[in-house]
Order: sequence, then structure tokens, then C-alpha cells
Amino acid sequence: MSKKRSLDAGVRRAAGIGALGASIAFVGQMALADGARAAEEPNWCRTEYLSASVQLRGVVAGTQYADLYLRNSSDNDCELNWNVGLKLLDAEGNPLPTRVVRPSGKPKLVPVEYLSSARLRISWTTVPKAGEPAPCQPAPATLDVDPPTNEPEPMDIRTPWDFGPVCNNGQIRILSIS
Repeated sequence: MSKKRSLDAGVRRAAGIGALGASIAFVGQMALADGARAAEEPNWCRTEYLSASVQLRGVVAGTQYADLYLRNSSDNDCELNWNVGLKLLDAEGNPLPTRVVRPSGKPKLVPVEYLSSARLRISWTTVPKAGEPAPCQPAPATLDVDPPTNEPEPMDIRTPWDFGPVCNNGQIRILSIS
């Protein structure tokens, strides 16, 4: 084999190895990108392992403040954020007017360890606004909580509501989560 042919074969071999290296690097970058996307997906708490409770914290000028606790009873840690759906229900389970107002900005993810709780600070008014009757609506019997999840059909989490009517068309403000 001549020197030129040997040199040409060596160049082609090196080019092939370079192309193979670039392909491997590209595949590795794609795997890292897929892993990063997977890491961005929250490990949502499953509703079947959550329970809810509400504890009143105080009243200031007709505005009530409470903590809504969502307790994780699964064997795994999971995550929640403030994109929780809330619905007030009467004693027969019929929905009452409910409007949830959340903080602005990107929802903060909160890890919830096994047998620990996420706490959402909430508030509402018991004073009828202009145009609302007195009382502003029937007193709810339960609060239906719908946490963020990737489950196709999440279960309802219900907790007793012993705090009277929620005025301003059933407005409940979520103030924070921790």
C-alpha cells in the first residue's frame, strides 16, 4: 500500500472516529436533557395518601385566618404547591360559591416528607360585601380540597368546615405555602 493511500485511510478512519465521538456526545446530551426534563417534573403527592385539616389562627376585622394542612401518609416523600383547588360544600354535599385567589408568580414547590404536612395559610371574610345578603351565603359543612397532581382521576379530600359562611362570593385567599 502506498504512503498516500495509507495516509488517506488514516484520515478517513480519524474522521469516522470523530463522527462517532460527535454522535455519542449528541446522544449523551439528549439523555442529559431528558433527565433534566424528568427532574423538572414534580413528584406530586397522590391524593389517596393525603388528608386535610383546617385550624383557625385568628380573626381581624371580619377576616379569618387559618392553616390548611395537607398530611402525607404514604411511604414516600412528595411535593405540593399552592395551585390547590378548593370548593365549599353544604351539608348535602352541594357546591357553594367558591373563588380561590392565589399568590402571583411562579408556584413554590414544597417537599412533604412521610407523615409530615404542607401548610397553606388561607383567609376569608365573614362580612358581607356591598350587594351580598346577610348572611352572605349558607354556612359550608365541608371543604373539598383538590391538590395539584398528575393522576388521571384524583380523589376528593374533604375536611369539616366549622367557620361559618364565606363572603365576597365565597372568596378564599391562599396567602402562602410552607
